[in-house]
Amino acid sequence: MVGLVSDVDKKQEKKLDQSWLFGKVAKYGLNINEEPMRNDSKYVQMTVIMKAMANPTRLFILDMLKEKEQCVCELQAHIGLDMSTVSKHLSVLKQAGIISSRKHNNQVFYSLLCPCVLDFYSCMRKMK
Repeated sequence: MVGLVSDVDKKQEKKLDQSWLFGKVAKYGLNINEEPMRNDSKYVQMTVIMKAMANPTRLFILDMLKEKEQCVCELQAHIGLDMSTVSKHLSVLKQAGIISSRKHNNQVFYSLLCPCVLDFYSCMRKMK
């Protein structure tokens, strides 16, 4: 299964922790030494989020989560991919801080941490 459950305060601390942010920079291959403005953590964080969203399956997952919290099995049934592939997509979204998870018995439920990311998604759909 994907990830361990942690409380909201720890998630917020993780988002604000510079080492976490720069860990994402290393993972996603961003070069933050190009220009001083690009070193700004807000731009780096936005890039991590946009890269996590830059996949049709992950956008579909976000679309599903805008309605309600969903367990992995529900998402897997809608997506039609094997469980390990769905779990990997969920992991990318969770690591970027877009979604959160909670475990209940043997099921893991996912929800949007910040539904406003769908504003960007909505804007993109209007573009031709």
